[in-house]
Amino acid sequence: VNRVMGRVALVGMLFAAVADAAVPGAARAYRAATRAAVPRARTLATSTQEPATDVPSGPTNLKTIVDAKVDMSDIVSLCKRRGVVYQSSDIYSGFNGFYDYGPLGVELRQNVKKAWWQDMVHRREDVVGLDSSIIASPKIWEASGHLSGFSDPMVDCKESKQRFRADQLFYAPVHLPEGAEGYEEGAAPVGYVAVLEGAAMEKDAAKQAKKVVKEAGYKLKQGEKAVVGELREFVDASEAERPLIPSPATGKPGS
Repeated sequence: VNRVMGRVALVGMLFAAVADAAVPGAARAYRAATRAAVPRARTLATSTQEPATDVPSGPTNLKTIVDAKVDMSDIVSLCKRRGVVYQSSDIYSGFNGFYDYGPLGVELRQNVKKAWWQDMVHRREDVVGLDSSIIASPKIWEASGHLSGFSDPMVDCKESKQRFRADQLFYAPVHLPEGAEGYEEGAAPVGYVAVLEGAAMEKDAAKQAKKVVKEAGYKLKQGEKAVVGELREFVDASEAERPLIPSPATGKPGS
């Protein structure tokens, strides 16, 4: 019930923020109506009764509505149509990581900023506001080390010509599982895997490990899995390991 009501409250807060920006006082009226509807909402959220058969169409149970799966593309399309938010440079194929706010979106954003500022600054005695320029003297960047000490080591794939940041490229040795045909304790790795930093990097490494074992000429029995060592940054690889680490683009060692 708490999870359902939490979602209802979140939707209500967003609606109230937009409504109050468009029509002053609308949010207060909405919140009052919401408070009056909470008991009924809780009853609907926990109800096990079947929806009435005389309803023409659509779900009538609040929990069904809240838990309905909505595709992200539907949300993006709705935001565009209602003027909430757009991807930056959208008509020119878009620009990842940057967004433009439409008429409703900018009002919603302003209301959220005002609410945050009121809670985090005005209501505290130990916090004050500061709005400084983003353009600063070059001496500041020099003193902070941004000009001389900040550089990202890069790794180039010789075949695909793709370039990767070395601190976002991870590698790990692959070993045969104990008891597998050809297993020897303390033996050198049968190969290496290389993955880019991300939430699925461990899963990607395990998938690559199966291919590495197969290409090395070993066959694993059903239930046996290749052992993937600890994933480490490419910058930590030794001179002897680097020629053995495959490129994420081609999968070929040393490329």
